[in-house]
Amino acid sequence: MVAIGLIAIALMAMIGHSTLLMGAAQKGDDTSVAAGVARSQLDKVAQGVLLDQPPGQRQTVWNHDDATVPFLTLKETVGNTDYDAQIFITDVVNTGTGLPLGTGPSGVENPKTRLKQIEATVSWWDSRNQEHVGYGKLELRAARLIKVSYEAP
Repeated sequence: MVAIGLIAIALMAMIGHSTLLMGAAQKGDDTSVAAGVARSQLDKVAQGVLLDQPPGQRQTVWNHDDATVPFLTLKETVGNTDYDAQIFITDVVNTGTGLPLGTGPSGVENPKTRLKQIEATVSWWDSRNQEHVGYGKLELRAARLIKVSYEAP
């Protein structure tokens, strides 16, 4: 009788351990997808600035400098998981002058160029998916620096 109890406990421990391992694997898969979502959105913004597509995109990015108000908010669903993404754009500032980097030491040498940081914050959690039970809402951040040149009309 004791042997049956020990076998039952051992089986339950193995099942619990394998469930944790599957959850960790799912978390890793979801993180990889989130990194792809972030990279894709950073690429779209950078490409939009480079090509000024849609028209006016370069000026819109040039004028946006806010780490708290998203430049762009979107949702992507992959499988049963919803990924919420926010894109923030800020000027990279020269700590010596307090002016945006890219403008030169005094801020007037090249006033038509700025260095911008684009940051993507991607979060996900899907209570509909049994594989996600136990790890709650997760978040991934990725950033890229881009040079933006703009001449006002």
